[in-house]
Amino acid sequence: MAFAQFMHRLLRPVSCTATAVRHKVYHSPHLGQVTLNSKISQRNHSSHSLASSLQLGTPLAEPSTVTIDNVHFQNDEQKLKVQWNGGESDVFPYIWLRDNCQCSQCFHPFSKARLIPLNALSLFISPVSTEVKDTGHELQILWSDGHTGIYPSSWLQKRSFSEKRRETIHKRNRFKRVYWGSEIMDSLPASSFPEILRSDEALLDFLVQFEKYGITIVQGAPSRWGEVLVLSERIGFHKRTHYGNTFAVRQKIDASNLAYTSGYLDMHIDMPYIYCKPEVQLLHCIAQIKGKGGENQLVDSLHVTQQLKHLHPEKFDILTSILVDFTDEGVEECGYEYHTRTKVPIISLDQYGELATVNFSHMSRDSFFDVPVDKVHSWYDAMLTFHSLLSHPDNAFTYKLKEGEILILDNMRVMHGRQSYHMTEGSRELEGCYWDWDTVHSCRRVIEKKFARKIN
Repeated sequence: MAFAQFMHRLLRPVSCTATAVRHKVYHSPHLGQVTLNSKISQRNHSSHSLASSLQLGTPLAEPSTVTIDNVHFQNDEQKLKVQWNGGESDVFPYIWLRDNCQCSQCFHPFSKARLIPLNALSLFISPVSTEVKDTGHELQILWSDGHTGIYPSSWLQKRSFSEKRRETIHKRNRFKRVYWGSEIMDSLPASSFPEILRSDEALLDFLVQFEKYGITIVQGAPSRWGEVLVLSERIGFHKRTHYGNTFAVRQKIDASNLAYTSGYLDMHIDMPYIYCKPEVQLLHCIAQIKGKGGENQLVDSLHVTQQLKHLHPEKFDILTSILVDFTDEGVEECGYEYHTRTKVPIISLDQYGELATVNFSHMSRDSFFDVPVDKVHSWYDAMLTFHSLLSHPDNAFTYKLKEGEILILDNMRVMHGRQSYHMTEGSRELEGCYWDWDTVHSCRRVIEKKFARKIN
C-alpha cells in the first residue's frame, strides 16, 4: 500500500453525534483515540482520551520459562506429543498445528489474522521432520505439503487442549463473578472519576472490580450533563439505543417510560424487550431531591437465581424454559418512534450451562403470553417465588445516589428499582447511557497487556 493511502486510512475521521456533544474521533492503531474540536475535551480533561492516558507501545512481555524437551509423532491419531521441560506433556492435532503456523506467510504479523486459506488445509497433513531450536524455545515442523511451520514454546503451551488449560482460557474471557447480598451496601466498590480519567492503573482497577461484582459507584464526577460520555470515551465508546446516545431520567409530561415519572419502579433489567439489550448501564446523579424518596433498590439477580435453583429446582427449570413476551413502544423526545418485541426466558444460561442473565421487567411484560394455557399458573407460581427472593432483605438493599456519583450496573445481572418521590424540595435529575461488555473487556485486556499484570 502506498504511503499516502496508508496515512489516509490511518487518520480517516469518524463522525459521532452525542446529546449536547459533537466531536470527531481520529483512530490510530498506535495512538488509540485522539479527540479534536470536542466540547468534552474543552472541560480541562485533556488527560482523559485514550491517546494521552493510554500510551500504547510495546507491551511488557513476560519472560518465558517454558521450553520443549522433545516431541513424538502419534501418526495413528494424527497428533504430535510435546514433552515440556517441567515433565508434563501435551498433544496437538496435526491439522491444528498446520492451520496455526506462526510464520509471516501464515499469520499477518500486525493484524494477527490468519493468511492461509481454509481450503489449503488437508485432513491428511503430517509432519516429515521436527527440530527443537533456540534451546527449546521454538519448534519447527517440516510438513508434508512442503511448508516449514514455526511454533514458539510458550505460545504453544498456552494453547494446550488439556482440561486445565481450557479452563484457564474460559476464565480469561471474563473474571469469575463475586456474588453478593445486601451486605455489600457497607462496602460498595467505588472509584474516583478524576483518577479514572487520569490514570490507567485506576481505570484497570475500576474495570476489574466492576467485572467481578457487576456494580460500582464512580465518585467525584461534575454535576452536569455529558459526563457519562466523557467516561464512555475513556473506555472506548457507548451504545446508542432508541432512547438516544444518553437519556435523561426526570419527571416528564406524557412520559414514554415509567422511569420518567416520580412513581415507584419495581426491580428490573433495562430493555429486556430488545434481543441485543445493552449490557452495562450508567446512571449519573446530576441533581437529587432532599429528604426521603428516590432511593434505588439493587439486587444481584444471578445470586438470587442460585438460591432459587437450590431451594426450588422445579421453579428454576420453569423460568429457564418458558419464553416470555416483552414489548415497548412509544416516541422519544428526539422524535424517534419505536416498537420492539422479544420472546425470552426469565433466566438464560450460557453455552456452558452456567447462569448468563436475567431478563425481567414487570412493567414491560406483554399481555400476550405465547404458552400452552396449562403452563400459565405454574409460571406465575415460579415468578412470584423468584420475586419474593429478589425482594428479601438479605438480598436487596437501597442506595440513594449523591450528586456527582455515577452508578454503574451489569444489566445482565444487577436488577434495580426506585422508591417513589415527591419534588417538594429540589429536583431529581439523572443522565444515563449504556455500554456493551465487549467494549469493557477490550479496554481491560489492552491495559492488562500494557502493565503485564495477571489479575485473579
